[in-house]
Amino acid sequence: MTIKKMILGMGICYTLFLPFIYRVADSEDAPGLVLMFGVVALVPYVVSVFAAILEKLAKQVVL
Repeated sequence: MTIKKMILGMGICYTLFLPFIYRVADSEDAPGLVLMFGVVALVPYVVSVFAAILEKLAKQVVL
């Protein structure tokens, strides 16, 4: 339960940091930087969903 919340918090922090990355990428003329960081920002959400699925499966196995 706490791992899911921590990973979700990481995702929120990365998402909030994305506008700053956009400014840096705009000044350096590197549009790929925004795309790469966007992918990195989405990874914690995917891991959080995977952890939630594993948690539900574990609860079904125990019951």
